[in-house]
Amino acid sequence: MKESIIARYDDKNHLIQQRAWFLYVLYIALILAQVFSAVAQIATSVLNLNGLRTILISTALAIAGIALIRARRYTAAAYLGLIGNVLTVTMGVFLSVSLNVIYVTWIYYFFATIVYAALFCNRKMVILTAAWFFGVIVICYMIGVAQADAAVQEMVKKGFSNSLAGLLMITIFSLMTMTAMNRANADLVASVSDVRISSVKLTEIAGVIDSTSRGLSEGASAQAAAMEETSSSLKEILERTKENTNTVLDAEKLMQDATETIKVTDQALRDLKQSMDEVSDASEKTVRVVKDIDSIAFQTNLLALNAAVEAARAGEAGAGFAVVADEVRSLAKKSADSSKTTQDIIGGNIENIRKSAQLAVRSYETFSTFMQAAARLARDLKVIASSSQVQTQGIIEIERAIEGINQVIQRNAASAEESSAVSSELADMSSNIEEFVGKLDRLVTS
Repeated sequence: MKESIIARYDDKNHLIQQRAWFLYVLYIALILAQVFSAVAQIATSVLNLNGLRTILISTALAIAGIALIRARRYTAAAYLGLIGNVLTVTMGVFLSVSLNVIYVTWIYYFFATIVYAALFCNRKMVILTAAWFFGVIVICYMIGVAQADAAVQEMVKKGFSNSLAGLLMITIFSLMTMTAMNRANADLVASVSDVRISSVKLTEIAGVIDSTSRGLSEGASAQAAAMEETSSSLKEILERTKENTNTVLDAEKLMQDATETIKVTDQALRDLKQSMDEVSDASEKTVRVVKDIDSIAFQTNLLALNAAVEAARAGEAGAGFAVVADEVRSLAKKSADSSKTTQDIIGGNIENIRKSAQLAVRSYETFSTFMQAAARLARDLKVIASSSQVQTQGIIEIERAIEGINQVIQRNAASAEESSAVSSELADMSSNIEEFVGKLDRLVTS
C-alpha cells in the first residue's frame, strides 16, 4: 500500500510523498480509533448523542481525507485534517466550559493539532492554528473567570498562564523545527544542484573518456596488428639476410680457393712466358747455326766448283778428283737445300713461337687484370660478408627492440581495452549517478 500511495506522487518531492503516506496512515488509525471508541462506549453504556456525532464526524473526515490522498490532493487532505482537528478541539473546549468542566486537559489537543500543522502543513498554518487556539484560550479564560467561584478562578488563572506558555513554547518549537528543516532542505537543494552540475560534467567527461578510450583501444589494436606484421616481415628479412650472409661467406671461401688457384695459374703463366722466351732465344740461336751451316754449304759448293775447274784443267789426272768434287758439290747442294728447308721450318717455328710468346704475354696481362679483379672481388666479398654480419646483428637487435615494442604495445592494447571497459562502466555509473541525482533533486525540491 505504501508503494501505491508514494507512486501517486512520483512527480512530487520526497517530503510530499512521505507526508502523504504518513497522513494516510494517520487517517486509517483515526478510523480505527473511532471504531474502538464507539465499541468501548457501547460496551460501557456511556455512548450518547454528542459522542456518536463526534465519532461520525471524525470518521467522515478521515474517510474524506483518505479519498483526497488517493485522488492526489494532498494539500486539501492535510488542510481538511487540520480544520477537522481545530473544530473538534474547539467544540470540545467550549463544551467543557459550558458544562463547568476544567478545560486544562484540552491543552494537549492544542499541542497535538499544532504539531499536526507543523508535520503536514506549513508555517503559515502553524501560526494561524496557534492564533486560533490563543483566542480560544482567552475566551475560555474569560468565561471561566466569570462563571467559577474564587477557588476555581485561581485554578483557571493558573491553567490560563500555563496554557499560554505551553502554546507559545510548542508554537516556537514547531516554527524553529520547520525553519531548521527548510534551511537544511535549502542547503540540501543547493548541494544537490552542485552534485547535479558535477554529475553533468562527470557524464561529459565520462563520454569523452569513453570515446577516447574506444579510439585508443582501436588504435592500439591496429598498432599491435601492424607491429605483429612488421615483426613477422622483419623475421623474414632476418632469415633472408642470414641466408645472404651464408651465401656471401661461401662465395668468399670459394673466392679464397679461386685466389689460390689464380696464384698458381699466374705462376704457371709466368713460367710459361719464361719458357717461351727461352724457346725463342734457342730458336734464334738455331737460326744462326743454320745460317752458319748454309754459309758453309755455300762455300763448300764454291770449293767444289773450284775443284771441278781445277780437275778439268788437270785432264785425265784430275778425273778422280773431279768425281769427288761432283760428290762434294752434290753434298753441298743437298746441305744447302736441307739448310734452306731447315731454315724455313725454323723460321716458321720462330714465327709461331713469337706468336705464342705474344699470346702468352697477352694471356699473362689479361690474367693479371683478371687476378686484380679477382683480388678486388675478394676484398669486396670480404667487405660484403662483414657488412652482412653487421647487418644481421643489427637486424637481430632491431628484432629484439621490435619484440620489446610489440610486448609494450600488447600491454598498451590490453590496458586500452581495460580502460575502455572501465570508461564504459564509468559512463554507465555516471548515467546511474545522473538518474540518482534526478531522483534526489525531485526528493528535495519543494
